[in-house]
Amino acid sequence: MQTETDKQIYKIAILVEKNSKDIEKNTQSIETLSILVEKNSKDIEKNSISIADLSQTVEDLAISVKNGFDSVYEKFKEMVTIDVFSERMDRLEFRFNEHDRRIDNLEDKVGLISRKIGLSRK
Repeated sequence: MQTETDKQIYKIAILVEKNSKDIEKNTQSIETLSILVEKNSKDIEKNSISIADLSQTVEDLAISVKNGFDSVYEKFKEMVTIDVFSERMDRLEFRFNEHDRRIDNLEDKVGLISRKIGLSRK
């Protein structure tokens, strides 16, 4: 017959065996978690590189946009300069036309005076 101590030793042996199996399961779970952590670390590293590339791309885009605006601004300044130049040319043309008209009037008057004093027979 088993004594009380033997029964307790038997129960302890069963508990130890069960705990050993639980420890083995937990060890496997820890190993799986370790693998997942390592994989996630690599993914995080890849994502960090991707973020760095993306940051560089955004910076390049910002530089391109600035250069585009600068180019448009320069063209706009040229257009304004051309408009001012064109306006000045219009004023000069108006003055020349005015002078042409005045010269024509003076020529007509000189011709009239020439006819009156007998220098010309037209």
